[in-house]
Order: sequence, then C-alpha cells, then structure tokens
Amino acid sequence: MSSDFVTTPESRVYWMRELDRCERSFTYFAEHYLRVKSKTAVGFPPLTLNRVQRYLFDRMKAQHKRTGFIRQIWGKARQVGASTLSGSMMLHRTAFRNYYNSFVMSYDEPTAIERFDAMAKFYANLPAPLKPRAEYLSKFKMDFPDRHGRILAGHSRNKNVGAGEMNHFVHMTEAARYPNAQDVQSSFFPTFSEARGVDPSIVIIESTSFYGGEWFKRFAEAARDGKTEFEFHFIPWYMHELYQRPVPSDFTLTAEERHLMEVIPDLTPANIVWWRNERSKYAAEPERFLENFPMTWEESWIIPGGTTRTFEDSTLDYLADHIRPGTRHLATNEGLRRSYGGALEVWEAPQDGVFYDIGIDPAGGHDGDWTALEVVRRDTLEQVAEARGHWNPADEDFLDLVFWTGMIYNRAQLIPDVTGGWGHALLHDLQRRDYPNLWLNRRRDDTTGKISNRAGFCYTKRDKSLLVTNAVQLLKREQPRIHSTALVQEMRDFRTIGLDEWGARTGCHDDLLNAYMLALLSASDDRPRSLTLEDREPTTLAHPDHLFHDIDHELAGTPDMGHAMEWLTGDTAYH
Repeated sequence: MSSDFVTTPESRVYWMRELDRCERSFTYFAEHYLRVKSKTAVGFPPLTLNRVQRYLFDRMKAQHKRTGFIRQIWGKARQVGASTLSGSMMLHRTAFRNYYNSFVMSYDEPTAIERFDAMAKFYANLPAPLKPRAEYLSKFKMDFPDRHGRILAGHSRNKNVGAGEMNHFVHMTEAARYPNAQDVQSSFFPTFSEARGVDPSIVIIESTSFYGGEWFKRFAEAARDGKTEFEFHFIPWYMHELYQRPVPSDFTLTAEERHLMEVIPDLTPANIVWWRNERSKYAAEPERFLENFPMTWEESWIIPGGTTRTFEDSTLDYLADHIRPGTRHLATNEGLRRSYGGALEVWEAPQDGVFYDIGIDPAGGHDGDWTALEVVRRDTLEQVAEARGHWNPADEDFLDLVFWTGMIYNRAQLIPDVTGGWGHALLHDLQRRDYPNLWLNRRRDDTTGKISNRAGFCYTKRDKSLLVTNAVQLLKREQPRIHSTALVQEMRDFRTIGLDEWGARTGCHDDLLNAYMLALLSASDDRPRSLTLEDREPTTLAHPDHLFHDIDHELAGTPDMGHAMEWLTGDTAYH
C-alpha cells in the first residue's frame, strides 16, 4: 500500500481496511475503485457491473465452486462488456495476489495495445493507497515487483506468443479473428496453469462471431457439447440493458417482431425499438448486423456481405445431371475388390493407357475432420473414384488406400495438400514405398514454367487463388462429369469472400472439393492438349497412342509388381 495521502493513523487504518476488502472481493473493488469509459457518462465513472457482466461473473463463481478453477468460452454480441469484465478481473487478480502471472491476447498488434492500455488506465485511476508498485517494462508488459507478478499483452500473429512462461490468468479476446489459431493453441495452451482452490487459474476465451473463424466455432461447440473442460455461454444482444429504447405510444409490432417475441420470451418491446433503429443503420449490409448483434449462436455465423458462390449455378446444374451412385470397393495389391464397406466409391474402373490424377486432402488432426481423396481421368477430367473418411493420415491403412489406389489407376499422379504437415508425412511414406509418380510444383511466376523438386501442394494465398480459378475455368469450359452428390454439394457451399479468399459456408465442408481441385490442377499441368466436348465422349482408347503410357512395358520391368499385369488389364481387375 502506498503511503501517499495516508497522513493520519485514522486514514491508515481506513485504507488498510479498504485494501483488505479489495483483496477479498472483486465486486467491491470494481464498483468502488475501478473507473472506466462509459457510453452513458462523461469521464471515468466507477465500474458498475451490467446484467451481462453479473451473469458471466456468477457463472464463473459457480464453475470455480464446482471444479476448483475457471475455464470459460463466450460467444457474444458486440460491446456487452465481456472484455471489460475480463480485464478488470485480470488487474484485480494480478495486483492483489502474489505470484500471479496474467496474459491478454488479441488478434493483432493494435488491438493488443488497446487492451493493455485499458488495464493501464484501470491502474492509473486507482487511489494511491491501493496502488501496488508497478513497473512498465514495455508497451506490452506491466510488472508488480512487490507482488512478484506481471501482466503481458500479445497478439495471435506471433505464432509463439506467450510460450515459455506459466500463466495463471489468460484472456483471449476476439478469438474468431485469430489468423493462425491452431498454431496459437499448440504453443500457448501448454502455458495455462492448472492451479485450483483459493487462487485458481482462470482462462477466458471470448469473441463475436466472424466468418472464417472456424477454430473458435469448433472449440466453442465442443465446450457446449461437454467435450472439454471449458464451459460455453452465448450472450445475445438483448441481455444488455443498454440495448433498449423508450417505446412510442403508437408503437405496433410487425409480424416478424411478434414471432421473435414468441420464440424469445426475454425480448421486450423496448428491445424491439432498439433493434429496429440499429438494424436500419445496416441497411446496406444486413449480414453485418446479424454478425455483430445476433439473437442466437447459430444466427451469428452468417455469410458476410461481398460473399458470392464460387461456382456458377449453370455449372452446378449441369454437374447435378450426372450424379449417380457408384459401387464400393477396396483398393488392394490385387486390384479393386468389390466390398459393401469399401472405402473407395468407384464410377469407372481404370482403363488401359489412360492417365489419372489423384488429389488428397488429409485431415488436420481435429475431431470431425475429413480426409478426402478424388480420382479424375486426365483426358476428360471425369470423376472416376472418391473416398472420404475420418482417417488418421498417419495410419498405415490410409497410406495403403492412397498407395494402392494410385497404383491401380495406372500409377496415377498424386498431389497431396502438404500445408498442415500431415501431407508431408504422407509424402515421406509414399517415397519410402517408392511410389513412382508424385506431382511436382511449378514455377508459375516466370516464363519457363520450370518444374521444382518440391512435391505436394502448399496453400499459400497466391497458390490457392491459382487452385480455385483453375477449377472454375475448367468446370465452366469443359464441363467434366462429376458423379458424387457430396462433391457437388460442397461446390454449392463454397464461397468467394472479397477478392482473394475462399472457403466453405459456415458449418459445411470443403474436403472433397479441395481434393478434386488438386486433382484438376495436377491434370491440367500435364495434359497434352485441350480437349473439346466431342473428344471426351469415348471411354476407351480412342486417342493417339503417343498420349498414353505403355503400362505393360513399364510394369514388366518392375520386379516387385509381378502381379500388376493381371489387375491392370481386362475386367478381372474390377470384381
């Protein structure tokens, strides 16, 4: 306790009592001594917890009583006070506890500075007798040397943010906007203290919804479903007292508003008046209003303005005309074997002398992720086989599927996605087995089109643009046949966001589509010529011999492929 302004024994006793009260009670400390900017008053009035903040604070107390520590994840409307609550709790814990380390993480550097500055203002406006001695070591760090604690601020664009030091209080704000959330999780989550009891560890992850924030959405829904130690709460806009307005005497509800009040009992006419006025400000971008001020968790995950369907309706309608069921097969060292539970759905058996390309999109290692494989004919770009499952890309079964599917389809050219690391493991294993035909990256930024020694496709922003535009052009120009219902549906759900971003509609998948687009890129890189629609009709060897491998000749000289002649020729390979 500072000795400033403590000039009499009576005042010293008073401030010692106040210090004790503040140490024991966050709410007493907040409502008597924390000062914040307010929408309803000029200056820095004391922090009075609003309804949202009281609700969240009560949920945290209940979880602490039940589990011994606090793990919270909040989806919320904008400006309901959640970040203010977390920041004030962080200052209270760190400034009035010994050996307490805290970390606040934002999605970029300016926001990190803003969050840290908010806590610095909390500290600056404390009465001097309550201020612990603080040292500002940088614009992102405040040390309390007498308490042996500190507050750090950082941002998610630093992949190693917060790594290397134990954190007892963590606040991750606007987590749906983190550009590399999985990297942050890998490096940062291990620093969370597991302390329980009187001085518990506290982790709060909160955000408004943001299109593309799949990590946050997936993490929050896992908590909602009881699959993690985190507790999920959604905060709709109408829970905040400020989001209401006086009701005019001539006010009447529309049919839509009556329905809303029927399905959401907590809505009041005063809320509806605010909702009308605020929504009118977003007339040009109504999706933004739903994103910022949702009534439900599901409503918050909408497609933003400026988002369009990537593939044209006319293209999708044509593709839908050729959907038909395939037959299930196993890919084995003896060829395709018909099996009711086979992983591979086949529409066309491998044809003699035809080139094939296989795109592979390995799962990222998260529960619920799909691993997908698509096989296309290089001459017609027709989809001939597909596989999708919750396989671990490191499993031997998955490697067998990829290897033997490639070998069966005439040593197809394989192009795996290697962005997340699992593709590199797949490449390593394929090379260990001496797979003979891996796609190599092209130098597309010079006129020579030089082929590099780097195998596999990496999703940089530029290369993803190439991948998507190549697929859009080929599908529009050549209208290849696609037979998979799931693949066509993923095309319907695929969106272009602005000028240079793409992704599946929220809650949907694009694993099959990514694999198919990879196969198209592989095929287009090595096609000998552009084919017309008339060229595509035959499915047998109706093209000049120089377009194709002499498979029999090549395999005859392969010592470990003595069985290959049988399963690559005739109908015996398709049984």
